[in-house]
Amino acid sequence: MRTSVSLIGFGFAIVQVLDRFSQTDGVNPTRSSNFPYVIGLLLIGMGTLSLAIALWQYKLILRHLHSGLFHDISGYEKMPGWSPSMGVAMLLCLIGLIAFMIILTRALRSFDWF
Repeated sequence: MRTSVSLIGFGFAIVQVLDRFSQTDGVNPTRSSNFPYVIGLLLIGMGTLSLAIALWQYKLILRHLHSGLFHDISGYEKMPGWSPSMGVAMLLCLIGLIAFMIILTRALRSFDWF
C-alpha cells in the first residue's frame, strides 16, 4: 500500500514539476511536450493498479484466514466485510483513479498530435 501511494503521489508530482519547469523562462523544453504527462500517467496507473491488486490479495487472505483450519481461532463467527485498512486502500484507489483521469484529460488537450 505504501509503495502504491508513493507511485501515485510521485506520478502526480512529476507532471506538475516538469510541466511548470518547461514553462520557465530560460529553460529549454523537452523534445516532447507530452513527456511529463506520459511518465506521470504511467506512474499513477501503476500505483493504482498495484493498489487494486493488493486489495484483491488482502480479501483473498482474509477469506483464507476466516475459513476452515483458522475459523476457530479467528475470533469471528463470520468474516468481516471490511476493515479500516481496506477502507483507506479503497479511498486511495479512488484518489488514484481521479488523478489519472484529471491528468489524462489535461494531456489529451495539450498533446501535439501532428
